[in-house]
Amino acid sequence: MLSLNQEFFGGTLNKPELRAKVIHGSYKGGIIEEYMGFCRIWDENVLKAETPEQKQKAVAMTIELCIREGYLG
Repeated sequence: MLSLNQEFFGGTLNKPELRAKVIHGSYKGGIIEEYMGFCRIWDENVLKAETPEQKQKAVAMTIELCIREGYLG
């Protein structure tokens, strides 16, 4: 579990605790594998793009790669 209070506020935030279960690893043959694969490819391409033109090309490339790797059909 990831504690957002601890991670970002050093545990000093006097608000209700928010925790998130982090999914990672390899989940063969299911929707989680597809989602994680798509997110990995998205992060590798789209998040690095700076200009609108670069983002547009990165989105197209991400979709193409995801189809080729079986994450989108």
